[in-house]
Amino acid sequence: MAGKGVLLVCGAGDALLGDLGFGSVVAREMKARPEPGIAALDLGPSPRPRLENVIDAGYSGVVLVTALDMGKPGGTVEVVTMKALRSMLAGSGGTRLGMLAGYLDGIYGGGASAIAVQPADIRPGRGLSPVCAGAVQVVREILRGMASGRL
Repeated sequence: MAGKGVLLVCGAGDALLGDLGFGSVVAREMKARPEPGIAALDLGPSPRPRLENVIDAGYSGVVLVTALDMGKPGGTVEVVTMKALRSMLAGSGGTRLGMLAGYLDGIYGGGASAIAVQPADIRPGRGLSPVCAGAVQVVREILRGMASGRL
């Protein structure tokens, strides 16, 4: 569902590492239960092979959803610009995610933003922690607002 007026949600994360899979979980949830005006793409832990899906696809904007250590309580959700996301990642070892944010910002400019959740549990094989699982619905509401122009 590409096209003018459609917001692309790109979920990045590794579902095998607890809350670090948050972005992928959100993208899969959005695909399983679609919302009007929103398309979703699970980029997984290695987004590069899937990026051709966002080039010249005609989306009105893109939102990168990911887990990010922001020094806040687990499950905290923040909406940030791509520039702010890249600043948060500087020196944190988030090189791959920072490059992805820069790439999406380069394609969509002002139409690119990010939603980050503070991970609570990143132990392998555990799925999302209860607080991050609850944050999935918070992110859905934010995305609905973005797609409808309310946010």
